[in-house]
Amino acid sequence: MTSTLGQKLERLDASYASPRQALHMIKTAVITSVAYAMAAVPCSASDIEMWDSMITTLVKKKYGTWVSAPSAIIREDTSKLGLGCTSIAVEYYHRNASSLIQSMWDK
Repeated sequence: MTSTLGQKLERLDASYASPRQALHMIKTAVITSVAYAMAAVPCSASDIEMWDSMITTLVKKKYGTWVSAPSAIIREDTSKLGLGCTSIAVEYYHRNASSLIQSMWDK
């Protein structure tokens, strides 16, 4: 999953997508493609941190901010003047909780 995410982010970095387009693609295509297998494949906290770091680094690069800029700016909701790129951990925990609830209802 890490190599797949890395490849997708490298291709997005090499593209001519504007910062806003790149962020939209990350939120709608890249994160969802990685999250697709999350319910079946256990991920460690270090994996999720590494993926968040990879995504945040690309967003900062596309927007032309310093690498040392706080990641909170990237992850904060747009209504609070952030960029709205939530942590991939949110998607991970949401999908796992949904799978658990679904498995309990199926019995």
